[in-house]
Amino acid sequence: MVMPNCDGQIRPAFNSGRLIAWTAVSDRGLGSGNIYSFVYGMIEFKGQLYAGIGNWTNGGVGGQVWRCTLCNGTDWAKVVDNGFGSADNAGIANFAVFNNVLYATTFNLGKGVEIWRSASGDSTDWAQVVSAGNGDANTFDAYPTAANGYLYAAVENSTDGMEIWRTDNGTTWNRISTGGFGDATNNQYNRRPGGFWQRPVCGYRQHNRTCPGLSLPQWHLGPGGHGWLRRHPQLRHIRIIDRF
Repeated sequence: MVMPNCDGQIRPAFNSGRLIAWTAVSDRGLGSGNIYSFVYGMIEFKGQLYAGIGNWTNGGVGGQVWRCTLCNGTDWAKVVDNGFGSADNAGIANFAVFNNVLYATTFNLGKGVEIWRSASGDSTDWAQVVSAGNGDANTFDAYPTAANGYLYAAVENSTDGMEIWRTDNGTTWNRISTGGFGDATNNQYNRRPGGFWQRPVCGYRQHNRTCPGLSLPQWHLGPGGHGWLRRHPQLRHIRIIDRF
């Protein structure tokens, strides 16, 4: 197992299921030095490990995607540079695999989140499938994951509240939930291992990253991919909010 790190390095965490000492398997910034501060996310795709790197703010340089096969520090190769050609994409934030195609989302505080995809991951094989926040520049980050024949994206929206999008073909994305589930201050998702509906989606209030907290509701995709369930940690109840 490997783990992204906030100093732009990647380190293995486990060996044969046992926790071991951390050892760097990449240079800082994966060869880009101090330009990039974060490894946003990683994913395995067709036998290679992909890592998205970048910054929290637009510093005039876009994020990158790197990949490796051995992943021992000797074979990292850059496949995406400068935010897919836009410095506004400060980071390549998250990945998902859907129908044997790799998807990547961007962190973009200025013009809205973008989503790109590639069937091979090669540097010449990326195509944009969402631009300019899907029509809303207030969207700035997204976490995609596949379930029930769809690719879903939990999308952060700084003004109107977080949204949920989905697609069945990778190119046509529909909003199935908007407005922070009825509360516009729920403007960010809480990314959890295993996908955002297998674990709670939690609304951060005013960018206060204390979630999950006792006072905040959590949201789950319902059985079979139908409806949203709300569970309040204090009251321990679940109810259906919406169906689609």
